[in-house]
Amino acid sequence: MLTGTLEYQYRLGGNWWWAVFADGGDAWTNHLSWKRAAGTGIRWSSPVGPIRLDVAHGFDNDDDDFRVHLTLGPEL
Repeated sequence: MLTGTLEYQYRLGGNWWWAVFADGGDAWTNHLSWKRAAGTGIRWSSPVGPIRLDVAHGFDNDDDDFRVHLTLGPEL
């Protein structure tokens, strides 16, 4: 498995942040077939930890559609 992420976060004000990101990676057994995606999201630094709402789009398949991800709490 090989993955990578580039992310930029910009503070909107208070506990609110805006982010843009690009991801890539693959999990393989015989040959590497790199997958790529990019997206944007909003983050809120809540009292119980960060809450993230992201929308992303894959680039490698014709049927790649937008995906929405909601993450609660810190990344481990």
